[in-house]
Amino acid sequence: MSGDVKKIPVAGHGSLRLPAVDVDGYNVELRDDEGFVGDRASRRAFGESLEKWREPLRKLGADPFGERETEELGKKELEAILAKGDPEAAGVVQGAIEDFAQELAGVIRRFLKLKSWRDTERIVVGGGFSFGRIGELAIGRASVILKSEDTPVEVTSIHNHPDEAGLIGAVHLAPSWIFSGHDAILAVDIGGTNIRAGVVELNANKAPDLSKACVWKSELWRHGDEKVKRDEAVERLVEMLRGLIRR
Repeated sequence: MSGDVKKIPVAGHGSLRLPAVDVDGYNVELRDDEGFVGDRASRRAFGESLEKWREPLRKLGADPFGERETEELGKKELEAILAKGDPEAAGVVQGAIEDFAQELAGVIRRFLKLKSWRDTERIVVGGGFSFGRIGELAIGRASVILKSEDTPVEVTSIHNHPDEAGLIGAVHLAPSWIFSGHDAILAVDIGGTNIRAGVVELNANKAPDLSKACVWKSELWRHGDEKVKRDEAVERLVEMLRGLIRR
């Protein structure tokens, strides 16, 4: 047989057709006069809303959180206050949750007007904020707001832990048969603040579609706390991967 043979890639970077799903769109960068629309439903936005509710109480000398900075209030502490803490402090947290839910619903409304988002039936929210009672309540409230407006879309939290979801998702970027004869893969999740690397067990014997894949070991580097160049970041990542290989 002679002549050129056209090679069909098994998977390509940024592929829109994956083994389990077809990607209609990603990285929506809608902007308005206030900036990126999606930034209105972020952890930072929740903190700003919390501060907004504290400000008038602070002027009256009645801030239930006292002199503490809003940035110092951790998620677990806020959840404990919401569950059985001071009623006014819980009221501040509840107000921030409502604000966030309204903003999230507004962002979703804007996205659903895009061609690539039409006919969307379910939206899964990830990230660290979604993993916890406050995030669950905000997401649930946004879902109720949209349904009450006759917007037939389900809004829910991602199933896997946010720290592991990106790593586990790596196994779904290629056909499952490509992992035949292997027990695990090395996966990397690069974010704006953190880089995670991990060994993801395939568990193909339990689920051929790799739906039972899980993180066996992982390492986290908060590169956002350091001023590093690209080459330095790559070297550090290689060290993390070598350590995982040894383990």
